[in-house]
Amino acid sequence: MKKTAVLTTAVLVALTGCGVLPSDQPGQVVEVFFDAVEHNDGEAAVDCLSPELVSQLCEEADFTDLKTNPENGVSLLASMGTGVTADEMEDMTEQSFIAAALGSPLVSSELTGFESIVVEDAVITGSTATVQVTTDGEIQVFELVQADDRWLIDRFPE
Repeated sequence: MKKTAVLTTAVLVALTGCGVLPSDQPGQVVEVFFDAVEHNDGEAAVDCLSPELVSQLCEEADFTDLKTNPENGVSLLASMGTGVTADEMEDMTEQSFIAAALGSPLVSSELTGFESIVVEDAVITGSTATVQVTTDGEIQVFELVQADDRWLIDRFPE
């Protein structure tokens, strides 16, 4: 149960948030992320995240233990509305695990609960950027990093 809460919290914090082209701007990446999660497209959502953020989310969810004890991973994802088998859990990478979580009905339902999401212009400083997002009047800041000519979400609002 604790792992469910940790992963759900980490993902939901992102939502108060990709196959993106190199020319995309940081704000566009955040918009693609929100759209992907809203439409249960976990693969597109995880493509908007830096590898470091994916690893951090997996660490918070104790992904290593979930792979060692796949029935725990199956239970965790089932609690989020995503069905996987123990064999599928054993074969999951960090990226596919976070994609399953981001594509879950639980995460999508939290996103659709906002009446308004406004993504403001980014402030770019070299290879990093911040994007202000206002959800139902609450301001949150996403941090992005540029890697291989792509902007990726590197940190969710706290």
